[in-house]
Amino acid sequence: MASMTAEERSEFARQGGLVGGAARAKKLSAKRRSEIARQAVLARWAKQNKRQD
Repeated sequence: MASMTAEERSEFARQGGLVGGAARAKKLSAKRRSEIARQAVLARWAKQNKRQD
């Protein structure tokens, strides 16, 4: 791995991230995914309301 260029290392890490996200989603229960989504929505709304003030 030491002989990889920076671009190759970046692509390698990106591929790992793509796999990791899918594996994590598969592992989570529907209830937990819903909780995470709800938190994300509330964060987006809070951010949007902060800009409007």
